[in-house]
Amino acid sequence: MIDAGSDLLLHEACRNCGGQLTEFFHYDTVPIAGTYLTESDLGKEPLFPLTATSCRKCGLTQLRETIGNSIYSTYRFVGTGSATYRAYLDQLAKSLTSEWDVRDKRVLEIGCSDGYLLKQLREKGSNQVFGYEPSSQLQQVCLGNGIPVSGAFFSPDSVTHCPILPVDIVIIRHVLEHIDDLHVFLNAVSSVLTETGLLIIEVPDVEAVFARGLYFHFYHEHLSYFSLATLQKLLSHHGFRIIWHRTVKIHGGSLYVICKRYHGIDSSHPLGSKAANDLERVCTAFATHMQSYLDAAHRFVNEQCASGICLAGYGAAHRTTIACSLAKVTPEHIRYLVDKNSYLHGFYIPGAHLPIYSPDKIHQDLPDAIIIFATSFEEEIIREQQAFREAGGRFITLFPEVRYLS
Repeated sequence: MIDAGSDLLLHEACRNCGGQLTEFFHYDTVPIAGTYLTESDLGKEPLFPLTATSCRKCGLTQLRETIGNSIYSTYRFVGTGSATYRAYLDQLAKSLTSEWDVRDKRVLEIGCSDGYLLKQLREKGSNQVFGYEPSSQLQQVCLGNGIPVSGAFFSPDSVTHCPILPVDIVIIRHVLEHIDDLHVFLNAVSSVLTETGLLIIEVPDVEAVFARGLYFHFYHEHLSYFSLATLQKLLSHHGFRIIWHRTVKIHGGSLYVICKRYHGIDSSHPLGSKAANDLERVCTAFATHMQSYLDAAHRFVNEQCASGICLAGYGAAHRTTIACSLAKVTPEHIRYLVDKNSYLHGFYIPGAHLPIYSPDKIHQDLPDAIIIFATSFEEEIIREQQAFREAGGRFITLFPEVRYLS
């Protein structure tokens, strides 16, 4: 088991601008989402504070805590088990090759996971590709698919691992929010990209998190939570401007932006007092609603347990760990989790200690109801588990409140 927080650090100033941070929620003991336990690890996992803050100067939402990088060497999350997610990456590759002329280019992806997107870009656009992926397990998947990859963390010291420098395209999908020193990282990105190259970034959209009450999107691996405005402020410090953007449905709502170098004057400004006060009100309201939601969720699972309802859960990724931890869910409430990600089978999530199985387990046990923790893929899960529903099983959704689906 990795001691993911052995070098836990606390930030008292903004990761972006060094401004003053205002705390809006704090929990004392939260497990590290994204880590998984063997049976012998149960009860030995580290628990750490989780504190969400916002910067009064630039507006960036961020955690006060920073955990060590050691968890990424054994990282097991991969999204391509979902047909919905694969279709999204297929469409992304099609869009880049047809609309943005990403053909016969040199493409670098930082945090390339199992290499699925790079593989599509190579096949659809005859691009040269290279990836950085610190997970030893996912590195092997990449290599098995013929995707060249470095197991190092992308940094100024490791840029020379890439054999196709300088590159025409840099892709950073759901990675930037994991980075502690944003400026060192983006300096390294800038150093490998051609003057006319494209920088493609996808990050969770904090405005969607606040608007939809996505309380389980805060966890230790995600250090920063960007809006379009705060992302542009950060990028402008490094000579990049967002030239195109959209919001996509992945992970509850994500910002997908395409950037180019821009050598004009930095137009980003500190927040005014009114904007800072508005942000503080949004954050305070979110924290208040969050605690009410968690109390209601705990009552719900307690009521089901008291009624003799057998519950299972679908989805064992990061947000499941946070949901179960903050709502005080135990194996008395939920018997087990299922997930398509075979790298998780046989492990337990930290905190709640729920075992993880293949979705085949549902048809063997036929629980009374399934809580869908993988909320981004709710429609896909219900469609694929139609036999469970026809056998009398029911589904439970998490948002906007925990309830049975009709």
